[in-house]
Amino acid sequence: MASNNIRTGENVRTPIGRSTTLTWKERVEAYTANDELSGVTCAVYSTRDAKNVNQNTKCICGRLARLHSYDGDSKIQFRQSKKWVADLADVTPITVYGQLSNGARFIRCDIEANPFETLAQLILDDVGNTPKLIVSCYGGAAYFTMTDNLEREFMNGIGHLAATEGIWVLTTGLNSGVSRLIGHGIHRNKLLSNNKWKPVVIGMNSWGTIAEDTRSSLSSKGPSNQPIVVSPTTQDGHGNKAKALDKYHTHFLLLDDGRVNDYFDDNHVNNYLDDRPRNIFVQTIRRKTNCYSVTIIVDGGFNTLEVIQNDLEAKRPVIIVHGSGRLANLLGDLLLNVGENNPVGQSKIKKHLKRCEALCPSTEKEQNEVVKGIEKVLEVEHRRYLSVFQLGNDVNLTNTIFKAVLNTQTEHESQVQTGVHDQDQTEFKPEEPPDLLKLAVRWNYVGEEYHVFKHYKNARKYYAGLFEQALKENRPIFVDYFLRRYYNPLDTVEFSINRINGNKPSVDGDKKVCVESSIQFILKVLYKSLKEAPVKQWCLPGSIEDLEENYTKLIGPFIQSFYNEKNGWQQFKTDFSIFFSCHNYCQCVSSRVGQERDSKSYVRASPYGEQEILRDIFLWSVYAGYVDIALVLLLQIKSRIGAALIAVGIAHHLSSACSNPPIRNTYREHRTIYEQYATECIDACYKRNEQLACQLLLREIPLFGNITCMQIAIASRIIPFINTVCFDQVLNRQWYGQLDGASIKTISDSFNLIVQLALFGFIAPISFPYRPADGKNETVCPMISFIVHSEQF
Repeated sequence: MASNNIRTGENVRTPIGRSTTLTWKERVEAYTANDELSGVTCAVYSTRDAKNVNQNTKCICGRLARLHSYDGDSKIQFRQSKKWVADLADVTPITVYGQLSNGARFIRCDIEANPFETLAQLILDDVGNTPKLIVSCYGGAAYFTMTDNLEREFMNGIGHLAATEGIWVLTTGLNSGVSRLIGHGIHRNKLLSNNKWKPVVIGMNSWGTIAEDTRSSLSSKGPSNQPIVVSPTTQDGHGNKAKALDKYHTHFLLLDDGRVNDYFDDNHVNNYLDDRPRNIFVQTIRRKTNCYSVTIIVDGGFNTLEVIQNDLEAKRPVIIVHGSGRLANLLGDLLLNVGENNPVGQSKIKKHLKRCEALCPSTEKEQNEVVKGIEKVLEVEHRRYLSVFQLGNDVNLTNTIFKAVLNTQTEHESQVQTGVHDQDQTEFKPEEPPDLLKLAVRWNYVGEEYHVFKHYKNARKYYAGLFEQALKENRPIFVDYFLRRYYNPLDTVEFSINRINGNKPSVDGDKKVCVESSIQFILKVLYKSLKEAPVKQWCLPGSIEDLEENYTKLIGPFIQSFYNEKNGWQQFKTDFSIFFSCHNYCQCVSSRVGQERDSKSYVRASPYGEQEILRDIFLWSVYAGYVDIALVLLLQIKSRIGAALIAVGIAHHLSSACSNPPIRNTYREHRTIYEQYATECIDACYKRNEQLACQLLLREIPLFGNITCMQIAIASRIIPFINTVCFDQVLNRQWYGQLDGASIKTISDSFNLIVQLALFGFIAPISFPYRPADGKNETVCPMISFIVHSEQF
C-alpha cells in the first residue's frame, strides 16, 4: 500500500460486504462517543516540555522527544526506564480512523483497553454478514520462499477461500511475508472469477510496526478522510525494512500501546506484539457468531509457536503447510514421521532442528526453550487438532482445511449441531443444513467414501436443503450422491417452497398443488439463481407459459405441453401461432414476467411425480450449461436416450443464437457430449436387442410431450445419431408406406398428383396405390405405426 500512493477520501466507495446504513467513520464515532473505543500515546514526554528537554532525546517508546504528541503532564519519573510498561502511556481520544480509496477501513486504538469486543462488532456491522469460518494465516518472514508449485497452490487455495461467502481471512496485514502472498492470491482470484462476494481480509498488527511515513499520513488526516499520499517503505536505523500495509486487505486493526519502530530494546532485540490480540479477537468472533476457525502456518519462526499453542489450547485446528520453510517444515517432518499416538521425544526434535540451519538457536539455552515449546505443541492430546498439507499427497488446500475443521469437532458439538435423536432414518423432517455441510457443498468436498455425511447421524434430513444448494452451485458430485441414495427431489421442492412462503404448508396430497409447487421451484429457485440468461435470445422464464414457449422453440413445435392438456380450440390457436412464429424468434419483453394469463382451459394430463421433476431439473441444467449435472440426471431418467437428444437440440439452438464466442463454444462442446451419449446408448441397445432398439426410436415418450427419438434427431439434425445402424434399420423397415414410383409415371397420374396436393392429400389414400410391406425379409412389429415423413416441422 505504501508503494502504491494510496489515498483516502470522503467520496470513496463505501460497501465492502453488503449494503450499510452508516459509514465506517460514523460507526467509529458512535462507538467512541459511548467510550467503547479509545486511543493511546506515550506520556513520557509532552509538548509542554518542548523548552525544558533535549528534543533529540530518544524515548523508550522509540520516538524522539520532539515527535511526541501528548499534551498533558509528562511522566518524568519514567524517563530513565529500560523496559516498556503500560504505565508509560496515557489514554487519548481516537483520531486515526477512516477509509482508503480502495475501500479498505482502518482504525488505530488502544490495545490495553481490551477493544476486541467492540472491534469484532464494528466489523460485523460493516460487513453485514456473519462469518461461517475465520481463517488465520501466520508465519512467513518478509522474504520467505517456497517452490513455484506450492506457492501457486497456496495462492489458489487462499483465493478460493476468500471468494467463499462467509469466510473471513485474518493476517498481519503487512505488505510482506505470508500476508502479502495472501493479498495477491485473493486479488488474482477476484480478477479471474465472476464471484459477486466481496472478500473480507482483515489485517491485525501493531501501530508501531508499520512504516513511519504511513503512520504520519494516516494520523495527519485520518478522521477527515482527506486525500493523502503514502510514501514507499523505508528502512530504520537498524537496517530492518519498515512494513507497509497490503493494498488488497479490506480492514486494518492497528493496535497501539504507545510504542513504535518494531519495539527494539537496548539490546536490539525485536519484541513484537504477542499473539494475545489475535487469540482474543478470534475467540470473540467465534462467541458472537458461533463460527468455525482454523489457523494456517506458513514458514514461521520460533514466535509462531505461540500462535500454534494458543490455538491448540483453545481446541482450534492448525494446518502446517509442509515445504513452505523453517518451522512449518520442521513440524511437518515430525508429524509425518511419527504415528498419531506416538510421543515425540526431545532427542528427535533436536535431531530435526539441527537440519534446519535457519531455525537453529544461537545458544544452548534458547535451544532448550525451543525444544520444550515444540514438544509441548506436538503432545499426543493435541494431534487431532494438527494437520499437515503436503503438495502431491493432498488434493488441495481447501480440502485439507475442511477436513481439519470437520475432524476436530467433538462428539458433543456434532450432536448439538445436528440435533441427534434415536429415531428411524426413514422418518425425518427436512431441516436447514448446518453451516459446515453448506460449506462442504460450496467447496465441493465429500471426503473419502463421503465421510462428511458419516460424521452426522441422521444426515438425511439435511438432503433437501443441500440438494437445492448443489443444483444452484453446480456440484454434480453431491447431486449424484443424493440421487444414488434414492432421494426424491420433490422433498427439496416442498422444503424450498415452504421457505419461500414463510414455512407455510404448500404441498399436500393434491397433485395439482404439487405441480404448481414444482413449477414455482423451477422458475423462482432454479432459473432465478442463474441471474441472467446465457443467451439473450431466450430470456429467463417468469411463468409456465414462458417456460413452455422456450421448450417449444428450443426443442421443436411438435412437442405437446409437459404440464397441461389443451382442448381442441386452444391447441389449434397454439399450433397456428407456432406456424407463423417458430422461425421468427423475438426477445422476451420484461413486462410479460409476472403477468397472469388465462389458464382455465388447461387440464392436468398426468400425475406429477419423481420422473417429472427430474425432467424439469434436467432441462434447466442443460439450459444453464451444467453439463455434469445433466449427465448425472440422465442416469435417473428412464427415457434417457430421448432426454439426451433433447439436450442436443437445446444446446444446438443456444450455440447458434449466442453472440458470445466462449459461451457459444461451450454449448457446442455440450452438444457433442450429448450426441455421443445418445449415440452410444442406442448402439448398445441395438447390440443387445435389435427389435426393441428400433421400438425405442419410434415410440412416443409421454414424459417429453409425446415426441419420438426420430423426430428430435431429424429436427435437430443430429447426424451422428442418424448415421447409426439402428436408425438406418428403422428407415428400411418403415419406408414401405411411400408412394409407388410407377403410379406417377403418366401425364394423368401427374395431373392427379397435383390435384391431390392442392387438396392437401385428403383423398390420396384412395387415389394412389401404396407398395405393400415386404413380409419375406422384414417383420414389422404391430406396435409400430409411425411414419417418418409425417413429422411436423
